[in-house]
Amino acid sequence: MEMNLIDRSNYFRGLLLLTAKDKNISEPEKYLLIQKGRDLGFAKDFCEKALTELPDNEYIIDLPPVFSNPNVAEDFINEGLRIAFSDKSLHLFELKWLIKTADKNNVERKWVMDKVVEFLEKENKKSEVSHQQLVA
Repeated sequence: MEMNLIDRSNYFRGLLLLTAKDKNISEPEKYLLIQKGRDLGFAKDFCEKALTELPDNEYIIDLPPVFSNPNVAEDFINEGLRIAFSDKSLHLFELKWLIKTADKNNVERKWVMDKVVEFLEKENKKSEVSHQQLVA
């Protein structure tokens, strides 16, 4: 998806804030966030520094990102869910952040909740397969 610089910046900032919502940034979250930052055109060292300085950065405003169109917002929410679920849980604060983002970008809450259910079903299937492999 083609994004302008403002959308890319808001996207990365929004993911940074999302990962900090549960007060615990896991290694999988860090990895995926840096990877996405690089996909958005940001240097790896910039992404790492932003992540390291996040707790002390007084210049990051804790507001949900607003994008130029709802398609970018939907992509952001999907990516946000992928990163949030990478530590095997979705914290209530992370979910609220994604719903606020949807509200600000004219994305229906039902769509967000449908995506959450999809992610939960995927995680459940992975758990079932792992359990079956252990039992076999």
